[in-house]
Amino acid sequence: MGHAVMHNTYPATWTLKQITDDVCETVRRNGDHYGTDRVRISTEKVFDTYDDAMAHIERVDRHDYDGIAVKYLDFEGVEDSKKIKEYRVKIAELVKKKDEYIKAHSVHKQKAAFIGCQTCGSKLNKERLRGERCPLCGTDLRASSTLDRINSFDARVKEIDKKITQERREQKSKAKVRWLVKYEYHC
Repeated sequence: MGHAVMHNTYPATWTLKQITDDVCETVRRNGDHYGTDRVRISTEKVFDTYDDAMAHIERVDRHDYDGIAVKYLDFEGVEDSKKIKEYRVKIAELVKKKDEYIKAHSVHKQKAAFIGCQTCGSKLNKERLRGERCPLCGTDLRASSTLDRINSFDARVKEIDKKITQERREQKSKAKVRWLVKYEYHC
């Protein structure tokens, strides 16, 4: 026996009854007939993004097999603006630089045959390590400055992602409204 939590999207033209019928059919077909039997609309607000809608569902979910439906703006099919395309190129460049940096600063590239773990004090044979972590305590063996630099790449990508989201919000008129529906069932 298992438990499945599903999220489906539907066109905004679908009624709540159509959505509920589809969810109930899915529960009957894929589960053991125990799960969501009705869907409720949590709010009339139309969320700017799929992620915003998902966050709202997680906030209001009672975890009692209730079905929750909210509307959101779907930007799929909306052509990226020139600015968004530039941001995507920047992200691709940053990801490539991060990957190169990670490879160049791997513990396997160090000259010493043994690497010391700062947390547990173990001396580890570099040739026997399978990753960048201490096999005994799980601590990352790379220098803190290396980890800080890797985190800075991630922070810069996240910052650019926020700019992309902001640009997308300015394209609201081009987006389609869709339903995001969460439901659960036993399987």
